[in-house]
Amino acid sequence: MLESVAAPVRVSPGAPVTIIEFSDFECPYCRRFNQMIEALPPELAASVRHVYKYLPSGMHAWAEAAAIAAACAQVQSDSLFWQVHDLFFQHQDEIDSAKLPKLIADFAVSAGAEGEGISRCIHSGGGVAAIAADRALAKTLNISVTPTVFINGERFNGVPRDLTGVIQSLIDSSRHTRPSEER
Repeated sequence: MLESVAAPVRVSPGAPVTIIEFSDFECPYCRRFNQMIEALPPELAASVRHVYKYLPSGMHAWAEAAAIAAACAQVQSDSLFWQVHDLFFQHQDEIDSAKLPKLIADFAVSAGAEGEGISRCIHSGGGVAAIAADRALAKTLNISVTPTVFINGERFNGVPRDLTGVIQSLIDSSRHTRPSEER
């Protein structure tokens, strides 16, 4: 059910760990969670498949518009989505409702033809369906706060510092459950 709707995925081929994150680009705790993902040691990061789910809060002034822009970037490619994702979190403290359109427009120009697709999508109301689908899934799962994180299908209720240990444990477990390739 968690992955029933197409979502942007940062894939590590053969990754034994899947992190599904319901997030909001304006949420400071979501930014902190993403900083933790980015700070994973390379040997752990290579074993993680990161799936993003849109859950912009109505309490945040620019979260909805950012989610629409990101969803429109995803229409172009997952790679472009992750570029927009990183841009919003890196500049979260500087963004407000007035500055967001220029930030998106500047990004679109720098992205060339794919950026033109983002602009067309935003102006045609694209991206809204992906956000609505993720909101419906969040409602079904009783998710009302961001970030809400699932690791290999289980809700992660630990504190941020536990993340590395949980990932390492799942990687170790996957190594022990794989059939031996020696014959």
